Amino acid sequence: MKYWVYVHLNNDDVNQAIREQYGISNDKDEEKNIECSFCNAENKPGHTECRNCGRILSLKQETEEEEKREVLERLAELEKKGILDKIQKLGQEDAK
Repeated sequence: MKYWVYVHLNNDDVNQAIREQYGISNDKDEEKNIECSFCNAENKPGHTECRNCGRILSLKQETEEEEKREVLERLAELEKKGILDKIQKLGQEDAK
């Protein structure tokens, strides 16, 4: 009989493992732990989600990240339509 174990890694876990692998220090390591406002679990600094309940630890940070994603998606749309190339050509013409 085989048993399967489910392990969930979030982006914070992966990023931390990469930093540890390459010996990169994280300035956030020295900060205090963050307490989840829902379940009161202690979370390491820099984590975006609670390790216990999975809820967002910082609504402000999540909102900023969502805004960045929206901007990147819009830029990708503009690039796909060729608009960014046109803007770049206009800028080069103005520089002449």
